[in-house]
Amino acid sequence: MKKLLVALCLALPAGCNSTAAGNPPPHPQASSSHRVTQAVQTPPPTGWQFPYKPNPFVVPICSSDPCSPQLDPNSAAEVSQMMNGSFSMGEIQEAEPGTNGQGQDDTDPLYYATQSDPTYAVTCSQFGGCSFFSGVSVHIPNGAYASIDSDHHATVVERWAGREYDFWEFNDYGTGKGTTNPVSGGGALSVGFGELCTTTSLQNYGRCLGSANEAALPMQPGMLDPREIVAGKIKHTFYAGVYCPSPLYVWPAAQSGGRCATGPAEGERIWLDLTDAAIDALPDNAWAKTLLHQMHDYGFTIDDSAGSRPWVPEGVDNATFTIVGQQPGWDTFFTEVENEGDGDELNWGDNASHLPIPTTGITQSNIHIVE
Repeated sequence: MKKLLVALCLALPAGCNSTAAGNPPPHPQASSSHRVTQAVQTPPPTGWQFPYKPNPFVVPICSSDPCSPQLDPNSAAEVSQMMNGSFSMGEIQEAEPGTNGQGQDDTDPLYYATQSDPTYAVTCSQFGGCSFFSGVSVHIPNGAYASIDSDHHATVVERWAGREYDFWEFNDYGTGKGTTNPVSGGGALSVGFGELCTTTSLQNYGRCLGSANEAALPMQPGMLDPREIVAGKIKHTFYAGVYCPSPLYVWPAAQSGGRCATGPAEGERIWLDLTDAAIDALPDNAWAKTLLHQMHDYGFTIDDSAGSRPWVPEGVDNATFTIVGQQPGWDTFFTEVENEGDGDELNWGDNASHLPIPTTGITQSNIHIVE
């Protein structure tokens, strides 16, 4: 997925009012391995959410059936725009086993820091800099590195401080082009751009400072965790890049990089109208039904543009688990898919899976855009 960061500064509360440094910061020291287990906090239990107050990402579309959510008036046309002439339920494009947990398209590392981790002074090389990071010391685990895709995302959560940091073009050495070089030891760190969120950022229809995706949404709440699929329950919305979103946006999104006037707004949700009972009656295996139930109960939130139609869910990178010595989460999920009998549907390419979400019993008329 090629995520287009367009007009990032327009929606910032104070604008992008700092200037990029004249000289790039010193390079963070590289560690010898992507797997570092000391002084790194293990991921929270499956389903944990950063405690935003309020947290719109855990608000269901349907808490029970039947339900009739408020649809976008142009829902049918917007769904048609995303489908681009051929009905599909999208596919899971996540990290391929044996590639250091780096998914080519749609996995982003999510690191949970500790107070003993090294600290970094973060600067941004693009969009006029990021004054909101001035004076902020960001704890980042040794060995942390970015996604392998062209946007080189990474997210760091300081649970004790109630802060989430999202980065675009992580560890770019002042060039605007991120790398997958791991960081270690603390000091100065350059990124293309970034985002600083606190537990109260979304109060009164507010937003985080800065941005790391088109919609300026905080990353942690909307990432698909493979452990949730294996457990059989996803109790939150998760993000999806969609084919050809519009330049419009709705809260909790704070901006949009979409370019198609007839597409859905970023921040809206994609909803499946099949009841939970109807989904249970489908012939699909458990992993697929878990995703379909999530799409009915919570929906996918549009956060970005995708080259693939109609949408691609965004997931947690395996690095989230391997940095603390845990089994790669997506490897466990793919093993489950094969054990359930869908291994022949699973294909690989560009360091990522290509696993279609089944369409049996579903038509395009069952898909809607919820305001």
